[in-house]
Amino acid sequence: DRKCVGVGQIAEWCGKVDVHTTTLEGGWKVDAGCSTGCNSVTVQYCQQFYTNANHFKKIPVSHVVKPFYDAGCDQLYPSIGQSQYLCGYCRVSHSGNIQLWKSTDGMKTWTAVHSWSGPYNEVRLHAVDHTNTETLIVSILNYTQSLQGSNFLTTNGGKTFKTIRLPTRALPPKAAHMIKVGGNMGDG
Repeated sequence: DRKCVGVGQIAEWCGKVDVHTTTLEGGWKVDAGCSTGCNSVTVQYCQQFYTNANHFKKIPVSHVVKPFYDAGCDQLYPSIGQSQYLCGYCRVSHSGNIQLWKSTDGMKTWTAVHSWSGPYNEVRLHAVDHTNTETLIVSILNYTQSLQGSNFLTTNGGKTFKTIRLPTRALPPKAAHMIKVGGNMGDG
């Protein structure tokens, strides 16, 4: 299951330089390089302007006039363009086991200390106290079920966990130096 959000748009006019939005709502800007193309939009092309894009789709051309240029960007040709694309970011839902691993020897060896199962889109790890590597929060997020998630606190390095409710304020940065998450993540 996929949950997608738009991150920007690209417009084309064959024989002219493509343009892209600087925000999702508009603010069209001519592509760097001033080279022309046609039917050139791919995920990799989207990623030139929107680094987190992993999906794109053709959408109806908006009636907003865009700043198209000829090759070399010498002559401006205002137009709505011939085709338009929405670049997006999609989260894929996974099912299977999520495993928490711990290292006590500088990440040379790892031991599985806990696992969870069920559908999820993202797992986040939060350090509660950067001086105490035994205390951390694991957040398992599921965007396919009304943006729900569960949060688990350990104070003994992952031997036991209790379900908690997190405050709405920002949490400290992740403590990825001492733990890793893995599992058998098949598409769900």
